[in-house]
Amino acid sequence: MLSDACFEATERLDLWLADPERRSTYNATILARADVLRAGLDALRGLLDTTSLASSAIEAATAGDLQPLEAQLAAFDQEWREQEQPNLDFSPREFGVWAHAAVKILRAMDEHLTPLLPELQALGPKPHDE
Repeated sequence: MLSDACFEATERLDLWLADPERRSTYNATILARADVLRAGLDALRGLLDTTSLASSAIEAATAGDLQPLEAQLAAFDQEWREQEQPNLDFSPREFGVWAHAAVKILRAMDEHLTPLLPELQALGPKPHDE
């Protein structure tokens, strides 16, 4: 699945980006670009892995309508509070922070990078001989 590939890529990037010794190998511009790529991969992975209601709300927010996302975050918070034994591995607040960051990077990708795809064919996926 595409979400698995994004997850694996972020895990591998984290090994390099979180290690001060490895980071010292590269200049600030290269590191900033790698950090942006990592953020984009994590946003796409999360969009693919979340519930259909949440992913639809994130897509709406990316298109400029934050209301569905705010409603979904409020619903997550309410559901979490009403559980007798809340899932401590899920924090509606942390998900909200992630979702708003994902909206920003996805919007930037849609507005600035996606239009460039016709010019970037040399950097696109390479066909595999079967």
